[in-house]
Amino acid sequence: DPMTKHRSAVSEALNALVMRCLEKKAADRWQSAAELVPQLKAMATPSGGVTPTGTQPVAAVSAESLARRSHPIRVAGLFGLASIGALAVVYVLVQLLGLPDWVFVGAIGLLAIGLPIVVVTGHHERQRAIAMTTGIAVPTPTDGIRRWLTWRKALLGGGLAFAGLAVVAAVYTVMRVAGIGPVGTLMATGALELQDRLIIADFDNLTGDSILGHSVTEAFKVDLSQSTVLSLAVARGCL
Repeated sequence: DPMTKHRSAVSEALNALVMRCLEKKAADRWQSAAELVPQLKAMATPSGGVTPTGTQPVAAVSAESLARRSHPIRVAGLFGLASIGALAVVYVLVQLLGLPDWVFVGAIGLLAIGLPIVVVTGHHERQRAIAMTTGIAVPTPTDGIRRWLTWRKALLGGGLAFAGLAVVAAVYTVMRVAGIGPVGTLMATGALELQDRLIIADFDNLTGDSILGHSVTEAFKVDLSQSTVLSLAVARGCL
């Protein structure tokens, strides 16, 4: 009987909705009334949110789409593309603003930490989406970690991590330019003035290579001779 099948489908959908409202962990329940209202409206339609042909309701179709989007391989691929873009932006900022090189290394570290987090989050979001589609409750761990594994919290955590890196880099740069603490430059602290002359002494050679000390000395001279804020004292036709 089509009507009997229809009523059974509506009853199952309502049971799945109620069971999700009673989930033990908060992360497995509806996060807000805005998420629950569309489900109730679907139940209130003449077809009860379930088509007579036995197809899934609109909410279930959306959940199935979410399950596909949250596949770990897809999540890892998208995260990789986003990481490349983020690192490109950080690299450009390092070059243009003169930020220390460890800012770029720090960004790589944060992304390396974030990769397993987003993959695991995608896995749990996929489980929740499958549970919404099938109405089968997914067991939740008792340690309470799963309640943190949501896309909103994962994105918020990543944003805060990069914001923290930006704040640390900004404080470091200000201290360096202002000559505050051990990170201040010699010019910022007043130890050197603009176009002060430097004398480079020969490096002592304590190795078995007889020309190493001379080579290192010449390398320093060549490098410092290209500076626009310092100058080298010239003696006997040498730099």
